Amino acid sequence: MSFPASSPRFGLFSLGLWLALGGAGCGEETSEPAGAGGSGASSTTASTSTSATSGTTATSGSAATSSTTTSTGSGDPLDLSECQGDTDCPDGATCVDVNAGFKLCKHPVLEATRCADPADECCNTTECGTGKKCVAGPPTAHCGGAQPRMNNVCVADECATQSDCPGAALCMPAGTVGNAMNVCVPAACTGTFCGQESLSPCALLRDPCCQSVPIGFYCVSECIQNADCPGGYCELSPADGGPKCQSGSAPCPP
Repeated sequence: MSFPASSPRFGLFSLGLWLALGGAGCGEETSEPAGAGGSGASSTTASTSTSATSGTTATSGSAATSSTTTSTGSGDPLDLSECQGDTDCPDGATCVDVNAGFKLCKHPVLEATRCADPADECCNTTECGTGKKCVAGPPTAHCGGAQPRMNNVCVADECATQSDCPGAALCMPAGTVGNAMNVCVPAACTGTFCGQESLSPCALLRDPCCQSVPIGFYCVSECIQNADCPGGYCELSPADGGPKCQSGSAPCPP
């Protein structure tokens, strides 16, 4: 893995590589690779936890917010989780395990209780169908183009558990990755560490134009954010199966 020397993660990864090489013995057991569509990465954590959609009520709806994935000083330099505990999360968010040890801040998803605009689809959850709730839009992370209006909309979860998602995708709880409902997110690796062969972190890649939009979990061989690519940007490379530095400016929508 070759983070640029100017990257804040370069020093962390170098230390992680030294620790991994020094601690991984030839007879050490590894877990099975990720499911179909995965990268064959192994996990050092046994299970993945999921969280149900929040039912908190407030005067007006509020879409979830999200922040860039960062290392939080967990003691493991290969753990690029957004948080390790609730104190790492702002504005009443809680730290939840979303991928076998990889943690994100889960923000409260507030249900709308009244209409504020004639264009609102609903005034409260009772006006939505079974299994839906009324929240302030947009219900998913937005990227590019005109800023969407914050009208109330009825939304339903894409999934309740991982078994509801196709292939190796994970069911991410509402309030994480900028979504007001549970959504399926691709996962080419599990846990926080991609195993003895790649010696790299498993982390959540986000859109190079909009850091609130999740792309999926991948083994970090070169970059995980634009700051890791001086003079360029970090983007998923289908040919390599993971994020790679690209030269120039990201082709972002106007």
